[in-house]
Amino acid sequence: MSSWLECGGQRFPLLPGANIIGRDSDLPVALNGTTVSRRHARIIVMADGVSLEDSGSKNGTFVGGVRAVSPVRLAHGDEIHIGALLLKFYSPPARAGDRRNGRARATLKTGLLRAATAPISSQ
Repeated sequence: MSSWLECGGQRFPLLPGANIIGRDSDLPVALNGTTVSRRHARIIVMADGVSLEDSGSKNGTFVGGVRAVSPVRLAHGDEIHIGALLLKFYSPPARAGDRRNGRARATLKTGLLRAATAPISSQ
């Protein structure tokens, strides 16, 4: 499991793509609360990170006490309020090999960019 939410002792695994949060029982993150809209918000899991968007809910979505009026990038340990309910976001740290591979790709891209933008010498 790459990332998940916890609320009231319940764990909700987050799958790649959109994970809808709301009162509907058939949702990936189904919450029972009068301040939670049927389709309150969504969490989008992508290869480069996880973001949260409010779906125009009546009682709002907050991350770290700040209302989410546009997509918010989530970090491990973020506290999310969906209406009056508190959820916590968990995402394990990247493995050491992943960081090295990321650096190698960045270096390769930078090297290619430098080569592509270097002046052509006339001989």
